[in-house]
Amino acid sequence: ADASDRGANAPAFLDTDGGTLLVGVDDDGQPLGLDHDGFASEDKLLLHLRNLISARLGVEAFASLAFRVVDLGGARVLRVDVRPSDAPLFLKQGKEEAFYVRTGPSSTALSMSDTVAYVGRTFPRTLPSL
Repeated sequence: ADASDRGANAPAFLDTDGGTLLVGVDDDGQPLGLDHDGFASEDKLLLHLRNLISARLGVEAFASLAFRVVDLGGARVLRVDVRPSDAPLFLKQGKEEAFYVRTGPSSTALSMSDTVAYVGRTFPRTLPSL
């Protein structure tokens, strides 16, 4: 996945059924490794990821995420295991927020009305009583 896809994939997995993301693997499942990401070390990559998640999803996302660098086919790749979140998580993009879900093999941003309907069906316990 490229950088733009990675930004939407984690919240989409959190807001849907969870799953596993592999960074450094192409769409055909071939391990490419993390070297092209340009980090000085794996620790720097993991620190960057933690900072990115905190800033764009909030610290509550960490309860549903586990990530580590692993060997796959002779390459070092980033494995992100995602459990479904107990509450909806929105991706912060500057001053805007977006809500993503998984739709088959892709991540889809929902419109405001679709987000309200989805959250009402999927996270009913998180909505305030009227």
